[in-house]
Amino acid sequence: MKWVVGLILTATTLCACSAAVDVGQASQAVAEFRRLQAAGSDEALYSNASPVFRNSATFADFKRIEDAVRAAIARGCEAPPADAMSWNTFYGTGGERVTMVYRRNCADGDLTETFVFVMDRGTLKLGGYQVGGMALFPPSASSTPPAGAQTTTTTPAPSATPAPK
Repeated sequence: MKWVVGLILTATTLCACSAAVDVGQASQAVAEFRRLQAAGSDEALYSNASPVFRNSATFADFKRIEDAVRAAIARGCEAPPADAMSWNTFYGTGGERVTMVYRRNCADGDLTETFVFVMDRGTLKLGGYQVGGMALFPPSASSTPPAGAQTTTTTPAPSATPAPK
C-alpha cells in the first residue's frame, strides 16, 4: 500500500513540474505567434502548426481569420497582455496539450484569443486557434446615415380617445 501512495505522490509531483514548463513554453509560443501574425507571416504560422490543425482548416480559411484579426488590431486594440487570462494543461493517452486564453480591449469591443498547443514529437506546435469578440465585427457604414442625409420623422397616430377640453 505504501508503494501505491509513493507512486501517486511521485506522479503528481512530476505532473506539477511538467505543467509549469509547458505553460512557459506555451507563453513563448504565443509571443512567437503574435510576432509572425503582426508581420503577416501566415504561411509560416500555418506550416509550423500541427498536422491536426492543418487538417482541420485550409490555409485560405486561416488567412481570412488572420486578416480579420489584423484589421481589428489596426482599428485600435490595446497591447496584448503578457500573461494569459486563463490556462489549462492536459495530459492523456492522446498526448499533451496546453490551452492559453487571452483577452484585450479594442476600439470595437473585446477580442478573445484561445491558443491550443500540442506536443508533436517533443515540440510544442499550434493545435488550435480560436478568436472571437465584437472587435472582429466593425460597425457597418450603413448603420450611420451619411452626412446631409434626409431623415424622416413619424407623427404619432391620433389618439382614439379625444383629448379633454
